[in-house]
Amino acid sequence: MQTEFAVTALGAALVGAGVSAAGEFNDTLNFTSTLFDATAPQFAKFKGDILDYASSSTQSLDKINAALQNAIGQGIEWADALGLLGEAEKLAIAQGASLDDATSLLAGTLNAYGLEISDAARLSDLFSITIRDGKISVAELSAQLSNVLPLAASAGIGFDQIGAALAVLTAQGFQAGPAITGVKQIIEGIIKPTQQASDYAQSLGLSFDATTLKSKGLQGILVDVQKATGGNVDAFAKLFTTSEGLTSALALAGNGADKFAEELQKMRNETGVTEAAFKKMADNIGLGAQRIQNAIQVAFINLGTPCLLYTSPSPRDRTRS
Repeated sequence: MQTEFAVTALGAALVGAGVSAAGEFNDTLNFTSTLFDATAPQFAKFKGDILDYASSSTQSLDKINAALQNAIGQGIEWADALGLLGEAEKLAIAQGASLDDATSLLAGTLNAYGLEISDAARLSDLFSITIRDGKISVAELSAQLSNVLPLAASAGIGFDQIGAALAVLTAQGFQAGPAITGVKQIIEGIIKPTQQASDYAQSLGLSFDATTLKSKGLQGILVDVQKATGGNVDAFAKLFTTSEGLTSALALAGNGADKFAEELQKMRNETGVTEAAFKKMADNIGLGAQRIQNAIQVAFINLGTPCLLYTSPSPRDRTRS
């Protein structure tokens, strides 16, 4: 009799824990649901897909849900959000970053360039090369890259060029902020030069305009400037009239010119960089423990969900059809 009572009590406790876990999960997902429109069956499948994803993820459910809200809030279609999260998680683990920062970085860059979710893996490789070869982090890129990306995208400068430039500059000791600002000011100086800079460029046989920048690329124009000026600082200063633009142009066209060209080749030729780094890190004991914790939490949610739905349907399930 005592054994039966103990088993019954244990079962009740497990169900209670499951209902609690399912309730917390539903509360979070109900908030997420305010960010997009979906039918009840679509939303139910989305919830199931999140749990399937979490079962083998290195990230907690709380972090996954927060990153999903971030991605959807940045305009990523809800149906594509988990696909983006898969790439963001690899980037986060590969580069020791938070899932939220990696998600923001990928979503923001995809939006700036008008790219598809299918481009996220390639973009992640470019970020990994930038971080590996420079001295910059996912968090810094996530927080500050938007200062240059809209301009770069409008000028037809791909992130391979931006990333290569940032890798070279930060490897030379530039902090992330000044490096990003410097690249932005170089681009601005080329596509919208002062009259004096434009006249001086013409006198050197250089074309400072958006068309030339798009055709030759950032590195190509800086090579031309270096040749035309002989690397003379005063001459550079007449062309790039802002402090950070000038120092960045000198760094990329002078001693860093060969490295800039080398980084561009890496950006164009290296693939699978993030995936390889992720695999090296994925067996970390802490990440393995998180996966086990996720599997237990998902099991409790699956256990408690039928009871939760029977006793107290979620607002979403009551209103959506």
